[in-house]
Amino acid sequence: MQLTHVSHEQLEPGVVLLEAEVGAEDVASVFRQVYNDFSKQVRLPGFRKGKVPREILQQRVGRDAIRQEAINRLAQPAYEAALEQSGLETVEQVSFEVVEIDESIPFHFKTKLVTRPPVLLGDYESLWAEKPEIEISDEQVQEQLETLRRRHAQYLPLEGRSLQYGDLVWGTLQVTVLGGPEPEKPSAVRPFIIGDNGMVPSLDEFLLGHGEDETVEPIVTYPDDFPEKNLAGTSARARFEIEGCREQQLPDLDDEFATQMGEFSTLEELRSEIRRALEQHAVSAAMKSIEADLVRQAVDRSVVTIPEVLTERRSHRRLEEIESRLKEQQTTLEAYLESLDSTLDDLKSKVRDQVAFETRKQYVLEEIAEKEQVLVTEDELSEHVRKMAKAMRESPAALRKRLQETDSLDIFRGQLRKEKAARLLLQRSGAVPEAADEDDLDLTPVDELGSFVEDIGAENAPAGLQAEEVT
Repeated sequence: MQLTHVSHEQLEPGVVLLEAEVGAEDVASVFRQVYNDFSKQVRLPGFRKGKVPREILQQRVGRDAIRQEAINRLAQPAYEAALEQSGLETVEQVSFEVVEIDESIPFHFKTKLVTRPPVLLGDYESLWAEKPEIEISDEQVQEQLETLRRRHAQYLPLEGRSLQYGDLVWGTLQVTVLGGPEPEKPSAVRPFIIGDNGMVPSLDEFLLGHGEDETVEPIVTYPDDFPEKNLAGTSARARFEIEGCREQQLPDLDDEFATQMGEFSTLEELRSEIRRALEQHAVSAAMKSIEADLVRQAVDRSVVTIPEVLTERRSHRRLEEIESRLKEQQTTLEAYLESLDSTLDDLKSKVRDQVAFETRKQYVLEEIAEKEQVLVTEDELSEHVRKMAKAMRESPAALRKRLQETDSLDIFRGQLRKEKAARLLLQRSGAVPEAADEDDLDLTPVDELGSFVEDIGAENAPAGLQAEEVT
């Protein structure tokens, strides 16, 4: 495709207007292709397939439709050619305007673009942070051991007694707010441990002494900060029908228990492994927090002018993403804002601030990566894909194929390069403990604290009834 004219002018810092023309000969060629394709699709009596005259096609299909199809075929390759010829490093296309197009004249268009903003790096090399003091208490280790005990507990039928603390129970719940609207429909309640119920205040104590197929109907009071705003601060009648219950039988904490959890000979070895895992988690969490603070300081010390139009467009997309996720969760933006005791204007302001900072951070980290000659090796990319695939519960090969098919692998590589630039700030800050290894500096998002012992003994979990298996 031959461009007969390419020019651009800066409208404001970071925003340019790119203008270009495709030669009349190339335009005529595209129109011929469009007519030929429509001619093959349209069937009219008296005309062979592909032989319908242009004048009749224009009447049948419409000149606007033919013109639009020609634009569709010309616009993208013409835009890409103009971009390459102009040498502009663009971030986003704001608008595309067709100035002129017809069968025998050049295709003239204008497009407004956001270009990569210049970055004036501040003094990021002198950023410093204190080493975190990591200390794991015996209580924290014991808490994780108790988590393991509960995970490997047996749940057996109650024999000769009623419910007590520590038992497993499930059933249906109906809540009626006193003086309020019609009661909610009864809903199934997943199994929970008496003494660890967060659904209905004080319900646990009313279940004590009861058993299967019995019903309790206490009056309860919800705290003002209860997550469900329609119940917060109210008194209600909570009708709970007990459909089933089990006795929780915890294994003894001894050497035999430790051997069932994996390659441990003694309980002390298991304690040591849990302590090591908790220390690693604590170091990783501390490093992640420190790194985020160092990046923020680097951004604050640098000068990056982000065009208003880019912030507006990205903020708008972020709000659309929020609404889409809420819709998937079968709720609305209005209900979400009400649960936060917030307003749409507050949310828009918060999103705008987040987007503005994230955009500045993106360019500062890219500039640091460029200055420090940060590279991403193929092995690093493959390892990153493997970790992301594990988090997304799909195979690395499938994820990599999907990224390649959507031309996202380079975006992935760029993201990893920025992460390495941020890691460079951390490594130079003096905050990394001398004993820290690569696992400690793996700042890939992790689950809550208990997840570090989740895999211990997983293969040896009892085949008996588990809390999550009861329906």
